[in-house]
Amino acid sequence: MIHLLCAALTYSSYMRTNTQEAKFLSKLFESVMGFVDRRRRPIYVTLEDDMEKVLQLLVKRRVHRAYIVDPKDMHPMGVVSFTDILRELLPHTISAPS
Repeated sequence: MIHLLCAALTYSSYMRTNTQEAKFLSKLFESVMGFVDRRRRPIYVTLEDDMEKVLQLLVKRRVHRAYIVDPKDMHPMGVVSFTDILRELLPHTISAPS
């Protein structure tokens, strides 16, 4: 028990003197929602949205993928990525992964 207490005190002292490490380690205990709130919000589209709208959203928001959801209940149905769109528009120049 004493070893555990000494380790905790040493760790606490170390974290007070090393703020960069403390900030990094504090992120490990952050909730997923907190992380998402700090980052770019995901893009949601429906199957009824046209590809022009999807492409405009991807470019405007500077993200690589949009999540396809059911408009009734926002249930996820799939993902469309910028690479998927390019592969469809330029089928002979971009090879599919093996």
